[in-house]
Amino acid sequence: MSERVELRQVDLPAGERLLAAPPGSAFSGAVAFASLRPWELGLLLYGMGLRGSRLGRPVLLGKVKYRRYPNLTFGVVRYEATKLELAPFSRPLEAGGMRVGPGSTAEGEPLDRLAQALVGAARAELGAELLDVDEVGRLEQLKA
Repeated sequence: MSERVELRQVDLPAGERLLAAPPGSAFSGAVAFASLRPWELGLLLYGMGLRGSRLGRPVLLGKVKYRRYPNLTFGVVRYEATKLELAPFSRPLEAGGMRVGPGSTAEGEPLDRLAQALVGAARAELGAELLDVDEVGRLEQLKA
């Protein structure tokens, strides 16, 4: 089902050495949370680049994400949420008319709508404090 990603060693100026995954690599994992309010969960999704669906836009990750090197780009990732699952002992999650009950899972199109509603809750809570900066786009502009 999943391929093994071969990390490669990259030597950077000033003697720094990294292990880097090649572009296009895919990883899977889980993000666990406890006692988050809907707007807080929306803020987490927002930080992962998710806005109107379960597939996020490219965002930056890692310690060298803002450094520029000739012919090298580091730290551009794209998150995709495949499901949101609540533990059986959780409180129901409600946002934008959507509801996920304890022990239930949201996937597919319902997850798209839930992600959009949760991010909307974060925007409503934080207003102008929540900036929408396309870091990847801005770095591309700087390269030109």
